Amino acid sequence: MSDRPLKITFAELRASGVRGLLIYCCNYRCSHSLAISGDAWSDDVRLSDIEPRFVCTACGQLGADVRPNLHRCSRSARTLIRLFNEPNLPLSCPIASASV
Repeated sequence: MSDRPLKITFAELRASGVRGLLIYCCNYRCSHSLAISGDAWSDDVRLSDIEPRFVCTACGQLGADVRPNLHRCSRSARTLIRLFNEPNLPLSCPIASASV
């Protein structure tokens, strides 16, 4: 059992009108972050379920803090964090490229 608290499901996230995620490296000295779409995951998956699957490509730390993106994505929020086991997942924020 994980010591991480259970977070909301993607269904609850989408029901509140939020589709994006903010991913933060769990190494707080590193503090890299990324804004991505949450559309790749099914409704029954919790944000806390995917946190251990991220790897920071800057520091190599396994695990991330995943939060709903309640604000628009910005180019400055993107960094080099990739999803462990799914390296082909796009790591861009469609809102950021459309808003500039």
